[in-house]
Amino acid sequence: MLYDVWRHSVILIFIRNLLWDFSTKGIPRIIFCGYDEAGYICIPRALLESIVDRFQEADIPITLTDHRTVGNVLDVTFNGALYDEQMRAAKAIFRT
Repeated sequence: MLYDVWRHSVILIFIRNLLWDFSTKGIPRIIFCGYDEAGYICIPRALLESIVDRFQEADIPITLTDHRTVGNVLDVTFNGALYDEQMRAAKAIFRT
């Protein structure tokens, strides 16, 4: 948790300094979003495609093992009202 707060703060400081034309020396530009576990690199799912593409561009062999769980189906209903913007967003999501 503390690491996530630190990582978020570093990103904000970097962006602020970049936009205000201040020095960004010593501020990491790239933040690692994964973690190492038992000799493996665990990454967020959203990064998978771009990482595989970069490995292929560099001719680096890659072995992927998916350890995600299927999860449980929940039978839930929404009891509330959406704002107009939320309704448009929900319709757009369910259309695709």
